[in-house]
Amino acid sequence: MKRHLLYKIFPVLAAFLLLWSCAVQRPPSGGPPDTEPPFIEETEPPSETLNFTGDEVTLTFNEYVDRNSFTQALRISPFMQGGFELDWSGKSVTIRFTKPLKKNQTYVVTVGTECRDRRAGNAMDGSYSLAFSTGDRIDAGAIAGKVFADNPSQVSIFAYKLDNLDPDTLNPGIMLPDYLAQPAADGAFRFHHLAEGIYRLFAVRESGSKNYIRTQEEETGVLPYDVPALPDSIAEFVQFKLVKHDTAAPVLQSVENTWDRVLVCKWNEPLQDTVVAPDWIQVRDTTGKSIPVTSAIIEPTGYRTIRVTLARKVRPAMKYDVTVRNVTDAAGNVVTKAGNTVRFTAVQAPADSLPPRILASTPARGSSTFRFPGILRLRFSDPLDTTSLPFYLRDSTGAEVPVSVRWQSLQDVLLQPAALLPAMRYNVCFDGVSARSLLSQAGFKDSTVCISFTTHDPSEDGAVQGRVARDTSSRGPIYIQLIREDRKPLQAKANVDGGFSIEGVPAGMYRVDAFEDRNGNGRFDYGFPFPFQPSEPFAVGDSIRVRSRWTTKGVLVRFATRTSRH
Repeated sequence: MKRHLLYKIFPVLAAFLLLWSCAVQRPPSGGPPDTEPPFIEETEPPSETLNFTGDEVTLTFNEYVDRNSFTQALRISPFMQGGFELDWSGKSVTIRFTKPLKKNQTYVVTVGTECRDRRAGNAMDGSYSLAFSTGDRIDAGAIAGKVFADNPSQVSIFAYKLDNLDPDTLNPGIMLPDYLAQPAADGAFRFHHLAEGIYRLFAVRESGSKNYIRTQEEETGVLPYDVPALPDSIAEFVQFKLVKHDTAAPVLQSVENTWDRVLVCKWNEPLQDTVVAPDWIQVRDTTGKSIPVTSAIIEPTGYRTIRVTLARKVRPAMKYDVTVRNVTDAAGNVVTKAGNTVRFTAVQAPADSLPPRILASTPARGSSTFRFPGILRLRFSDPLDTTSLPFYLRDSTGAEVPVSVRWQSLQDVLLQPAALLPAMRYNVCFDGVSARSLLSQAGFKDSTVCISFTTHDPSEDGAVQGRVARDTSSRGPIYIQLIREDRKPLQAKANVDGGFSIEGVPAGMYRVDAFEDRNGNGRFDYGFPFPFQPSEPFAVGDSIRVRSRWTTKGVLVRFATRTSRH
């Protein structure tokens, strides 16, 4: 009887499971790898619809998309915060407006490249925009440009219409943009269907603050000027460079005694490479008694630690307040009282008996790029007895080169050679036995300590010549930069007529950039979102190959012309 009942139930159960599996929508499995990005193949209403009276818009994709990624990618301009809801059906999504649309208003629905397909996670290869109007015309202004940054498709471009708005009060940290665009993989972007007016644009690589700019947390870009959007025309001269502004002062995070007379002070970010004077640091116990500081140095590995040598031992289990003044971070922000003091409890630690060592040298051991005139620099782990520490500089033939010696601190010395020959190997040496640590009283591990390096051979260098083309309204000197990833940019000032010549360029591939130095400080200024400071105009040129013993001529760097095309 039970077996007979099972035979009757099984077909019904199988049919139910078949119907259930057909009802659940999911992307097909199997087949070749999915590398095709999702795209919108149909919309309702169609783009450019006039006199729209409905309350919803439907977008249909070519494949199933991840709904969460779509929500993150969806933007509607002008912004309607919380004014719509989403209804999904297979590959289609309906955007239903919960608030009445304004009369005679052009709306733009944008889906950014955050949107990904469900099966393989492929992102859209460019943002999509659908425009419609509740009136009898669609706004036709346009602005196009390019973002010069790594992974530009992860950047958003915000546009704020300045009509009836005091530009000085525009704070993108608290104000939503009127329009938004997203660059393609090559950095190119375009705003469509803009209302006529003047716009202020910002670029931002958002890190969670959706549609707002958090200057301290995010990379941002600012333009040198505000941009007009005119009917049936396109402004094509917009260019962005991004930078993460560091406006926060460094903070002393922790202090510990690794030896009985050595403190290690750790910071939350890299510090600027500078000489730390002993009187910048105060060490005081809870009774108010101070321990004098003999010497201090910023450790050149990471620049996040200051190693402090004390004149006497700390007492185990005693609490000490350590205060550090005057140091700055890499951006030039000076430490403040809010972050320059840490209390720590001293631990039982032995006396430092290790020999001193070289922490860093300029040039580095084995370097072959040292250029003369130049200054040699040695930094040491311990404060040294500088009264009995002569230095010797000899070339590969054994000939001695006179050097002038200047101690910046007991752990940091500069050596100025009288003259150096090109492509010559040199050794800078000192007696490791007589060079004694004031901390451990030990000499160096080696009886003679040497740093070997080879000077650069300028005869192997190339040169670059060219000219700059720019708008006649420019009002500052132009600097040319040869940019290469593995070294600092080479920079030269262009002539008044735009011509330039850069000598002493090592062979290799370079990108040729230029900027207009409006404030005369000799470096490119990125500007600031708020309070608003415009950036300096810049141009990004082509890549060139510089060959050894050869002058690369005819290089043209062209600034974008501020005109609109119909």
